Amino acid sequence: MADSNGGFSDDPIDGSAAAPDLLGRDAFANVVVDALRVVRRQRASTVVGLVGAWGSGKTSLIHMVASRLEAATEGNSPKSDPGKAVGIPSWKVVEFNPWYFQDLPSLQWGFLSTLFDAVASAGGRRARKIRSTLQSFGRAIAPLGVAGSIVGVDVSGVLRGAADLIGPDQSVARQQAVLEKLLLSESAHPVLIILDDLDRLSPDELLLVFKMIRLVGRLPYVHYLIAYDEDTLLDVLRRTGLVGLDQAHRAGAYLEKMVQLRLDVPPLRSSQIDALTDAALEEMVRSIGLQMDQRQEGEFATNWQMHVQGQMRTPRMLKRYVAQVESLYPALSEEVDAADFLLFTWIKVMAPQFFAALPREKETLTGYVGSVFSAIVAKDKSPRDLTDAWEKLIKESVVVPGSSGAVSGVLAKLFPRYNAIVSGANTFPGETTSSEEDRESGLL
Repeated sequence: MADSNGGFSDDPIDGSAAAPDLLGRDAFANVVVDALRVVRRQRASTVVGLVGAWGSGKTSLIHMVASRLEAATEGNSPKSDPGKAVGIPSWKVVEFNPWYFQDLPSLQWGFLSTLFDAVASAGGRRARKIRSTLQSFGRAIAPLGVAGSIVGVDVSGVLRGAADLIGPDQSVARQQAVLEKLLLSESAHPVLIILDDLDRLSPDELLLVFKMIRLVGRLPYVHYLIAYDEDTLLDVLRRTGLVGLDQAHRAGAYLEKMVQLRLDVPPLRSSQIDALTDAALEEMVRSIGLQMDQRQEGEFATNWQMHVQGQMRTPRMLKRYVAQVESLYPALSEEVDAADFLLFTWIKVMAPQFFAALPREKETLTGYVGSVFSAIVAKDKSPRDLTDAWEKLIKESVVVPGSSGAVSGVLAKLFPRYNAIVSGANTFPGETTSSEEDRESGLL
C-alpha cells in the first residue's frame, strides 16, 4: 500500500511485474480483449461500456486491456512482397480523459484533437487525404473557435447543436460522408478511443462528450471504450435538462442508446477482499511498529469483523484507510489506545463530515465538562434530543451508501454514552472513571 519512500499511491496497475494484479482481474481483462476483437471486425462504430463502482479498479482494468491491445499484432502481407507476412498492431489505441479539461471549449478541443489525430495517424497510405478532409470537417464542426487548433483547424468553439448538424447547412454531412468513404477503404486501421472518469463530469460536460461521440466521432472503424460508475452517471444525467430529476427511466434509456456493448466489472469475492485486507493490515502494522496487548487485539478484531470488514468493498477504500493510519499513528502512538485509534480512523475515512463534527460533541460523548456554562447547557440535553440529529449526519456523511449502521456501531463501542443514546436510554450512564474519561477524550 505504501511505496519505499513512505508515500501513498492510488495509481492504477497494469498487471506487469512492477504493478501486479492482486485481485485476479487478469481473466476479466482477457474477456474485454476478446469482446473488442469481435468489435474490431465491424465497420460501424461501437461504444463499449466498462461499468463498475468507484474504486472497483476500472482504471486498472483499462490499463491491463490497453497493454494487451497494444502488444497484439496481426499478420499482414504488403503488396510489395505478398509472400512475406509482417506484424502490425491490431489497434490504434488512444486514451482521452475528459476530466482534465476545465471548460466546454477546451473539452471539445481535446476530444476533437484526440479523434482527428488518431484517425489521421491510422489512415495508412491515405493519411494525407484523411488529414485534409479532417481539416474541412473541423471547420464545419467548430467555425467559431478562437484558440487552439487541430490539424491546422481552429476548433475550440462550442460544438453546434444537433439541429445545426442536420439542418439546411449540409457542410458537416458532406465532409463526414467523404471521411467515412476514406475510412472504409481497406487501408483504414481500427481505432479504439478510451474514455475514463466519465462519472466525474458535470452535466453539461457529460452531454457534450456524448454529443461528440454520437454526432461526430461515430466514424467507420473508430470504436470507444468508456468507463463509468452507473449510479453516478445516471445521477448526472438526471441533473440535465435532457432527462430531468424525476425521470430516472429516461436516464437509463439514454445511456442504453449510447452504449452498444456493456461489460460489468465482476464484484470482488469475499475471499479476495479478506485476503487483500489481511495482507494490507499486516503490512501496515509492521510498517508503523504498532503493538497491541491481548485486550486491544480482541476488541479490535471483534469490532472489525462486526462492523468494518463488510464495508471494505473496494481496493481504493482499503488504500485510503491504510494511508490515514500510517501517516497519523506514529505521531499519536503515545497518546491514544491503539485499538481505539484504528477504529476511530475508520470512521474518519468512512464518514468524514461526521468525524469533523465530533469534537463539538465531546462533552456529550465523554461526560467531560469543561466549564460552568458547559455544565448548564449539558444539563438541559437529553439523549433522545441528540439521536435523530446524529443519525441524520452519519447517513449524509458516509461515503458508502448503507454503511451508516456500521459507523454507528463502531462509535457505540468507542463511547459508552453514545451507546446509551442509540440504545434508547432516557438518561446517560454513570460518569466514567478518570482513566476511561482520558481515553475517550483523547480521541477527540
